[in-house]
Amino acid sequence: MNFIFEFFVGVSNGLGEIWSHKIRSMLSMIGIILGCAALVAMMSVVDNLMRDSRQAFEESGGVELIEVVRQDVPDEQADIASLSKGLTIDDAYAIRYAVPLIEYISPQIWVSHERVRGKRGRTWMPVFAIFGDNVDIGQLEIERGRNLCELDMRSYASVAVVGSEYARVVFAPGEDPIGKFVRVKGSLYQIVGVMKHYERIVGGRNVLARKNRLIYIPITTAAMRYRGDRGVNTIYMKVRDARNLSDVVSQVENTMNQMHNGIQDFSITTREAELEKYKAREMKWKMGLGGVALISLFVGGIGIMNVMLAVINERIREIGVRKALGARSSDIFMQFLAESVVISFLGGLFGMILSVALVFVLKQILGAEEMAVPFDSMMYAMLFSISIGIVSGVYPSLRAARLDPITALRYE
Repeated sequence: MNFIFEFFVGVSNGLGEIWSHKIRSMLSMIGIILGCAALVAMMSVVDNLMRDSRQAFEESGGVELIEVVRQDVPDEQADIASLSKGLTIDDAYAIRYAVPLIEYISPQIWVSHERVRGKRGRTWMPVFAIFGDNVDIGQLEIERGRNLCELDMRSYASVAVVGSEYARVVFAPGEDPIGKFVRVKGSLYQIVGVMKHYERIVGGRNVLARKNRLIYIPITTAAMRYRGDRGVNTIYMKVRDARNLSDVVSQVENTMNQMHNGIQDFSITTREAELEKYKAREMKWKMGLGGVALISLFVGGIGIMNVMLAVINERIREIGVRKALGARSSDIFMQFLAESVVISFLGGLFGMILSVALVFVLKQILGAEEMAVPFDSMMYAMLFSISIGIVSGVYPSLRAARLDPITALRYE
């Protein structure tokens, strides 16, 4: 109880000192205020930048995405490589039925880059042959019409789903693209669906523009017309739960080995390493920029220490009187340490207020609509400021606690 009482006495004295010496106290807080504001503002900028990267990562499939791609046959299997048909549409069907933990799966063939001309200009658009699941894997949405379906695959239908950019360039405003035709490598495909338009500007460029510029056709149709076999470039799949990723990879590998008669002409890749790379990059940014801000906090700590030493010199007689009346050295120590914490706490509090204004200004300058003050960064900044107040107050408090009461009473 005595410890708590002395702490609150110190807090009360600290507030009194700050009020009595406003200019001096404010100057001692400057480093803490600027350090906290800079730390929070920098963390906000990093969060905003990395949020774009994380969202782009998620929008392209996220950590749940698995890819199966072609690879060269190992030298020891070169003589028996013909036992495998290579990566085919049939592999995708086999995985779909053998691995229930997979939510979506789609093989993919790159067909061509088509030059599109319309009533509002011309452009180039990539054409891919897919299963309908590819729309879900890429986190796309059908805005009008429908998606490609299994019946389209089995009937080798000449249908297509187009991106919003195709509809914008080719058709007049208000004109419905559904039922119209798109030409791919000389063949006509009836448009059955139009994908949602994505508008998200980052750093002056649209990171989702590619989603607006896609043309999808059934993969079976493309294989029959343009390849003459059922071979594919890649098989994409997305697991239901990222926690099952390792199990799914193992099951996919077993299925592929059976389909390819043990020939290792494929490789399975996940995006865990890419996710770790994003996290490492984010941590480097935060450590680098946060370190710069922490320098200001340490400078603020030195300012607090200087102020506390000056305060002790001014109050030597008061310390002597308290000790003569029975105050222990620990009581004196706790009193001055509490005063140091009060200064750092108020500096951190003012820093939080300044950081909100600073982030608002940065938001306007950078044009970042989603930029916000990260609450966890504010808590860390406050924790750092209080910690620096404690560290900065230890030496002056020890010096005050060790004063000899007789010498202190004689001090003029």
